[in-house]
Amino acid sequence: MNSNLQHLDLFDLISEHHIQLRKISEKLWNDSNDIYLSNSEWFILARIYQKKQATISCISKRVDISRQAIHKFIKRLEVKGLVEINNLENNKKEKSIQLTKLGKEC
Repeated sequence: MNSNLQHLDLFDLISEHHIQLRKISEKLWNDSNDIYLSNSEWFILARIYQKKQATISCISKRVDISRQAIHKFIKRLEVKGLVEINNLENNKKEKSIQLTKLGKEC
């Protein structure tokens, strides 16, 4: 076992392994696909996938990333064709975010 991990409690150990697995999956994706995705972009895609139709405020509450950074990542995902951003019918301030077909495949 890695000596850095020996003194961690169960939760921290799980967290460290989770980070390592995310890095591995990110590298495998980026090595075999034309669309580069950062770890934060993957994290946001996963949250949108879970909610089916999410909003920026909803995502902000579920991830530890600033609202400003989430806006930036979502714009990048839109440019890459992975998400669609739409106005909400009864709310001019909030936007709806949905995965595109390509976003779902990712």
